[in-house]
Amino acid sequence: MRSITSFAAIALAACPALATAQNNFQSPAFQWRPADSRLIAPDSSAEEIEYGEKRWQEIQFYAPARATGTAPLVVILANRDRRGRGYSTPEWLRYRANEAGFAVAFIPDEVKWDEHEERLENQTAALLTLHQQAEALQIDSHRIAIVGYAGNGALLGTREELLESAGIDFSSLRAVIGINGTSYDIEARMAENNYLRSIYRRAYGRQPEDYLPFSPAAHLDRRNAPYFLLLAHEDSEEALASSRAFASALSDAGSNAAVIPYPEPREGRLETYFMVDPAGAGREVIPFLQSAFGE
Repeated sequence: MRSITSFAAIALAACPALATAQNNFQSPAFQWRPADSRLIAPDSSAEEIEYGEKRWQEIQFYAPARATGTAPLVVILANRDRRGRGYSTPEWLRYRANEAGFAVAFIPDEVKWDEHEERLENQTAALLTLHQQAEALQIDSHRIAIVGYAGNGALLGTREELLESAGIDFSSLRAVIGINGTSYDIEARMAENNYLRSIYRRAYGRQPEDYLPFSPAAHLDRRNAPYFLLLAHEDSEEALASSRAFASALSDAGSNAAVIPYPEPREGRLETYFMVDPAGAGREVIPFLQSAFGE
């Protein structure tokens, strides 16, 4: 079942936390104020595509701004933290990708924070649906890029069996964009201090066989996606260090990998507001995708 819905309505339906994504909490007055309108990407309409039995399993699909045959596909994976709070959709990335002639699909995530296998199954089920409907959607299913927060997304770029098991040729995945990842190498993070070791053990389990399957850096001896762009908050030492170490390991394994610092989110977690100026921060993102797609 498909329907056309406004982008704002889709965002709220996909993740309840987005209802406040364009507001900024002011303490101690306990008042909300609107985000700077200059930081909000232009609205767009999306087609909703069901891919599972759960009510929230609906892909929001955004056709490119200009149609010139089949379009490469940029897939954005939603992310929720352990308290169930969601990240806002990276609207400017969505807008700039559409503007560049790419289709964009947003995959929701209402999976419990510690149900890692179920999260991967949700992602691959959505990707398979997009693959099966490629002709109707006019997308090039052999040119896919995945965008994910934290370590989300990088795992699909380093464990080829995840896509292959869903019937998708791994060579279709041309690129991965990671946003502010700190968990690319879970084992290294656990070794940093007792606090992090406790956190990761609660999230994944105590034994290597429990957590290594979900650590992208543990799978670099296999075939990986050819291109990685890792965005890291410029003021986050953890994200920068984790991204740089992972990029170095990817390069050693034969992938093209780069790290780009970018401004901290602001005004209600508008994650890619910095792309408001095509020549400003984030200007590397669209050329990176064009290169990965062979354009």
